[in-house]
Amino acid sequence: MWVAGHTSLPVGQWVKAGNPTEVYYYGTQVTTVLLGFTLAVLFIIKFSLPVFYNLGIVSLNEYLELRFKNVWIRRMATCASLLMAATFMGMCQYGPSLALAAVTPLSTTTSMIIMATVCTFYTSLVR
Repeated sequence: MWVAGHTSLPVGQWVKAGNPTEVYYYGTQVTTVLLGFTLAVLFIIKFSLPVFYNLGIVSLNEYLELRFKNVWIRRMATCASLLMAATFMGMCQYGPSLALAAVTPLSTTTSMIIMATVCTFYTSLVR
């Protein structure tokens, strides 16, 4: 599970997400999101993880296949996750590429190719 796997303290993810700036501009009412994160983590720890552990599975997709006894459900969930991740990565790449194209004589397409190459190289580095 993403939330429980990364942190049991949602404060860490909340601070990393740039929310201190939100609090500065809009006030502390933004911190109510933290309550939702905390409740989500507690729900996952208390209810979801024990079910997965007792079944001996490691992913939600595997649970879907067991629950509905249909491999196509698992494949559709996998495809939906891949589509969402690809869309998210495209949007995350487009913003910096557009900024790079705005301050250099490069076209947006060229800057996207450069950004993708740099990001791929950077993430492939081994520690």
